[in-house]
Formats: sequence, structure tokens, C-alpha cells
Amino acid sequence: MAIAILEKEYKVGLESCKNNLHGKLLLSKGETPPIISYLQVKLNNLWKPLGSWHIVPIGKGYFDFPFVSVEYLHRVLVVGLWNLDLGTLRLFNCAHDFNPNLVK
Repeated sequence: MAIAILEKEYKVGLESCKNNLHGKLLLSKGETPPIISYLQVKLNNLWKPLGSWHIVPIGKGYFDFPFVSVEYLHRVLVVGLWNLDLGTLRLFNCAHDFNPNLVK
């Protein structure tokens, strides 16, 4: 089955991801996932000089990170892996059609 996507809708989807990153929190086996507010505080300490950003859980340990600007996004993305005491956060570019339920 194929679904046609209008170019206008495609561009809107690309625009919506322009200032966003996706991330996966990699935990040790048996480790309990953290509360979002705890994760936000941990990252805020690391990303302190950055402007406004927030974290949105999207399922299966994946998160969406909207940033105020592309510049801030690049400052965080350049590191790629962020070692936190609770695990490692792997960041990657946003894809508007990303579905964590389809990741193996």
C-alpha cells in the first residue's frame, strides 16, 4: 500500500523538525527509566548556556527535544552521546515520520 504525500505537507513536516532532535536513553539492563523532570534537570545542568528547550517522551525510551534555534540544536548534537549517571543519551536528527514502535 502506498500513501501519497503532498509536497506542501512534506515541507510542513520538514519545517516542524528543523529545531528538533530525537534521542534514545540507553539504560543498563534492569534499570528503571527516570522521571522526565529528573532527566530534564540533569540535561539542563549540561546544556545550561543554551536557550529554551524541552523534552517530550515519544515512547520506548525515545524522546523529542525541541530547541529554540538550530544553533542550539547543533551545539548539543555535535556531542552525540551524553553520559549521564543513569545511562547514556544518544541524540540523532529528527525525522518527521519517526515512529519508536517500528524500531527493532
